Amino acid sequence: MPNNDIQELYQELKNTQSTSAKYAPFLQAMDVLDVEMRELMEPDENGWKLLTPERFQSFSQKYRDAGIKLEQYLSNTASTQDPAELAVREKAKALSEMMSRDAAVFRRYNPSVPGNQKSLPTLLEESRTPVIDISSTNLNSVGGAQSSRLPMTFVDQDGRPVSGVFTKASYYDPMANFNKAVSRATREQGISPQGTALLNNFMSAYKTYYTEHPDPKKPVGTAPDMLDNFFRNCMKNPKGSGWKMSTDKIAAEIAAVNGLTSLEVKQAIGKKALDTLASGMRSMAFETYINNAEVGMIDKARIDTKNAGMSIVAELLGCPKVVCRAKPMKIRDGKGNLIEGTFMEMAKGIDPNSPGKEGQRIGATSLKKAAPEGLEAIADLQVLDYLCGNVDRHGGNLFYQFDDRGRLIGVQGIDNDSSFGTYVPQLGKDAVRRLPVAPNMGVISKKTADIILNTSPAELAFALRGTIDEPSIKACCDRLNVMKHVINLSREKLNQNTREIKYPFLRELTTQEFGETDIEQLTDKKHNNHFRECNERMAWFGMSNSIGGPISAKMVGSENRATQAGLYGQFNVADQMSRKLKEKTSFFRGSSSQNYKDIEEAVREYKRLQNRILNRIINSEAKKANGDASPDVVFGQYVTALDISKMRQGLLKIKTAANKYAVEKRAEVARNGKTPEDDQYIKDRIDLAEEISAYVDKHLELTEDEKATLESNDRRSMEDYVRGQKSAADNELNINADNAVPKNINGNGHEPEGPVQGLV
Repeated sequence: MPNNDIQELYQELKNTQSTSAKYAPFLQAMDVLDVEMRELMEPDENGWKLLTPERFQSFSQKYRDAGIKLEQYLSNTASTQDPAELAVREKAKALSEMMSRDAAVFRRYNPSVPGNQKSLPTLLEESRTPVIDISSTNLNSVGGAQSSRLPMTFVDQDGRPVSGVFTKASYYDPMANFNKAVSRATREQGISPQGTALLNNFMSAYKTYYTEHPDPKKPVGTAPDMLDNFFRNCMKNPKGSGWKMSTDKIAAEIAAVNGLTSLEVKQAIGKKALDTLASGMRSMAFETYINNAEVGMIDKARIDTKNAGMSIVAELLGCPKVVCRAKPMKIRDGKGNLIEGTFMEMAKGIDPNSPGKEGQRIGATSLKKAAPEGLEAIADLQVLDYLCGNVDRHGGNLFYQFDDRGRLIGVQGIDNDSSFGTYVPQLGKDAVRRLPVAPNMGVISKKTADIILNTSPAELAFALRGTIDEPSIKACCDRLNVMKHVINLSREKLNQNTREIKYPFLRELTTQEFGETDIEQLTDKKHNNHFRECNERMAWFGMSNSIGGPISAKMVGSENRATQAGLYGQFNVADQMSRKLKEKTSFFRGSSSQNYKDIEEAVREYKRLQNRILNRIINSEAKKANGDASPDVVFGQYVTALDISKMRQGLLKIKTAANKYAVEKRAEVARNGKTPEDDQYIKDRIDLAEEISAYVDKHLELTEDEKATLESNDRRSMEDYVRGQKSAADNELNINADNAVPKNINGNGHEPEGPVQGLV
């Protein structure tokens, strides 16, 4: 096993003692994995060992087995109170988190295409949480009540541009939001010191009162429980007017827990403060109810990673495209701050909230003209939503994909924040809002049903470890067991020779059979499922007049010059230099000096250098895609140390010209008995020259990221070269075999004497 954090934890765990019967099998599986990983982590005489289908099958099975054994140990010791065992569990959990991150990359790896084969070090490198440098770009909120979102495009490790939205790390913390509403209320005019104290101490008074006067409808266990009940108690005509708050009821609840009258509370707090508090409560009440009563979300749980969790489970079920792919990411802003969050790729298809002309052309066809694969995608999505406990999958938070004939061919879910809680509905009557329980689904893909039955709770837990909190992982595993039970029961009870839908069982269908399904039965309003939701939403497309467009994405210029994104970034920096130089030049001040022209030419040459390198990489990638495996092409598709050296020479040329110009201008004003401050035009030009020189100083030396990327580029180049050589050799063998004549040729190229064995 490689010498990294996983290796260190693995060694520590080998030297610890556990009373669990599941501990020894876990260590044994890790020992077996360790042997194989060590063998794959080093190159042999032929270069880096590419993970061919055979190698990968052996390795991934051992990795999967070790992960499952690790999670079985964690499950076996979940209720332990032994301090020593708890310490071992914490280390084991940390190890599972690291291995789970690697396993996510392995699930997406497809070695069946020779051109896609990579070495284990490269795959492990891709499992690291990417850090994207956004330079001076600010992280602006462009939507979403819970989090800031940044539309962006970045170049991934394989050189492909990926567009999507970065969401800053956010947490489920209704008490923090409530305290903000209270703070706003206490700043209103007319509130007395007593009123301020009543608001600031309300939750502690609430907990004290209901602990002494227990009420099953008003639990006091957690802050979300208390807030949810408080909000619901304060609603005005809840059935008819939505989540509107009554100031009279707010005052009455505050009075009750403090032993006061409502009038006393109103006089102490004042009308304006009560109105402000009611407004703040209204904005958060529904969200708190959903997360607390329906999702069962853990207080302080990470929200943005729930999208990544959905993506993980979708991959595990073999239907990765039914939700937008999401993964953890960090961005570094212009001030050097490292911001943690989640990146979700751009959704594909028609946005039902802004379908545009294409959506209008679809019209109210509903699901009657859907392609079989479109119906199967909906079936997979509702299974995925149940497993992940997503209670907010309505027809408006998924995208719809159509073919040229207007047939639905796929769906892709977005906005998965209301998922991964502790609630485990099992029967039809347990259904909440928009969570399709198994008895209401009607159908399931046979492929998906088989995968569910072959997926153990331990494997699911291993996949989610490090992305989702532990109580929510357990609930997800419980929902998996419910699905297994319903599938097995349906196989036992249903007539397998018919495709009739018979609730509350699950009819298993192949892709082709989805095209022969009775849509009327699937969309029956008695059953709360995704088919009904999608059917109703698609009927609105033709009535929509809004013309929408994709979220505009911007290329993020990385500071890492050893990547394509870094080359774009360097080009943009040089372009900014050119524009600033032009801005500082005035026609009325006469022609520029030679030193100034040298700066301009050096900057232009630096831009041309980035262009040449970028064009070489793009052309090499295109040639490689067309089967060209020549060394120039293979090694030309990555940034090299020679490229960086040329960049350094170009930067030094810019710096030399800038320094000469600054010295020249300072001497010029000195000869006239002045300082730069006496001539703003001269001062601006000197400042710009010094700014350019400072930028060069900052970028003359390689960063640790750039060194690591260059090393990675070199290894990837070698891997590609090895792949190309192997492919060429295989092709040569195939050509020779195709052209062979029915006779045996010996090593000297002559026919052997005597009969040829094995030929007729």
